Amino acid sequence: MCLALVSFAVVLAAAPPSPTKQPGTADVRVLASGIRAFRAGAFVQAVKQLRRAHDLHLRNDDYAQFYLAEALLATRSFDDALPYYRKVARLRDSRFATAARWRVADTLWEAKRTALSVSEYKALLKAKTPGLQAALAWMRVGTAALANKDAAQAREAFASVVVRFPTHALAKEAQGHLQTLGPLGAAAP
Repeated sequence: MCLALVSFAVVLAAAPPSPTKQPGTADVRVLASGIRAFRAGAFVQAVKQLRRAHDLHLRNDDYAQFYLAEALLATRSFDDALPYYRKVARLRDSRFATAARWRVADTLWEAKRTALSVSEYKALLKAKTPGLQAALAWMRVGTAALANKDAAQAREAFASVVVRFPTHALAKEAQGHLQTLGPLGAAAP
């Protein structure tokens, strides 16, 4: 019996570490410290702490990845933020998955990758992805359409804001764009 326990302990000690582990107190403190730094607006410090937390492969690594992406976005490190958002967006059991899908599109927009961003927004809108960002997505689709002189798509997008989100802060701006565009069938200004 004693030999069996010793053998089992040796096997466990020799086993490679699990890709996700139960967090210890110190590990949780690193993650908490990163999230606190993020919430305090200390984004560079948050990036450092959240990278450390992510490197610990915690069971709730989606927290580390999502907040790390948010901190990277806040420091305008768009190319660094995108992979973390995309990883979290693919996690079906993460509370941040839906928000991360929207943030991929937002990050592309902020990085001035308008065509890719609009494509992401349209996919989210078509899939009726839940979130408060739908009004902003429609505005950005409309803004991009205006820039491309696509009056029909711009009207559709701005009308979606006005009709679907009449009390949203962006509804008044969308209404202004619709008035500038003129009636349906009119050429773009």
